[in-house]
Amino acid sequence: MTIDELRKARDARPFVRFAIRMADGSAVTVRHPENLAWGEEEGIAVCVSEDGTDVIDIELVTSLNLLERGRKKKKG
Repeated sequence: MTIDELRKARDARPFVRFAIRMADGSAVTVRHPENLAWGEEEGIAVCVSEDGTDVIDIELVTSLNLLERGRKKKKG
């Protein structure tokens, strides 16, 4: 997974909620494009949600799951 793939999912119009799946099987859901950001250090992303803040190592992201109307559409 690359930062460009995350950027494409975040910047999609219309925005579709998505889950970032990690190598350990955990997932972080991005419910709004403004909830996902990264800075100069492009190997790290930050996702803010109702559950708190997740710092994500991009190298450990295995896939993105697009979430539409309660269903999952796997990407990547």
